[in-house]
Amino acid sequence: MPNFLRKRKYRDYEINPDEIFIDNVNVSNLDKQQFEGVIEKPISRRTLLLLGGFFVAIFIVFFGRLIFLQVVEGQTFLDRSENNRLRNIPLFAERGVIYDRNNIEIAWNSEGENEEAYSLRSYTSLSGHGHLLGYVNYPQKDSNGNYWRTSIEGLAGIEKKYNDQLSGSNGAKLIEVDALGKEVSNNTISSPEAGDNIVTTVDSRIQHALYEAIKSQAEVSGFQGGAGSIMDIETGELIAFTSYPEFDP
Repeated sequence: MPNFLRKRKYRDYEINPDEIFIDNVNVSNLDKQQFEGVIEKPISRRTLLLLGGFFVAIFIVFFGRLIFLQVVEGQTFLDRSENNRLRNIPLFAERGVIYDRNNIEIAWNSEGENEEAYSLRSYTSLSGHGHLLGYVNYPQKDSNGNYWRTSIEGLAGIEKKYNDQLSGSNGAKLIEVDALGKEVSNNTISSPEAGDNIVTTVDSRIQHALYEAIKSQAEVSGFQGGAGSIMDIETGELIAFTSYPEFDP
């Protein structure tokens, strides 16, 4: 029978990892007298030492980093963790109302018109009060939703001149959140104190009439602008104080 038709018999033989790339079918029949066999080369002591040193170095680096984070910087990270868990939220104080001499509101706070935690400022619809009253800027948040500006500040006119009296004092609320940022509890640390109201000597109706008169004269005469004031010479009180053109507060 031709050799290629003969069935070859195989013995059970356990393949070692280092024999994968050699023909081990006849390993059991190797003629050792003819120097047939599997060549085994042990890993050198130097290689073992280098490999061991490598893993020891990695362990030392990680262990040193762990000590640094836990001991040296431990308090810093603890403080950061507490700051992330506890949030200090400002409670905005109501700004004081500005009245004319007849106790008519000419600057006040609008309720229910703002989604933020503070009230927006509203001003009289009568013309001529822009430069007199001025305007304000509002609190601002950063990209994380935290307020970096926590006050309503007057930038011109009466709003700026009497800003300290009108501002009041903000309160604060401490909110505890979980790892997902959901509110767990809250506690008011301090309550806000509203600012003081201010009664001016200005008559808003006369102020409006004076502004309209100056505006009309400027338009008729081709002037670019004009200004005027009315004072009580007995008391020094300003009854009207306006200029044209003006801005909308």
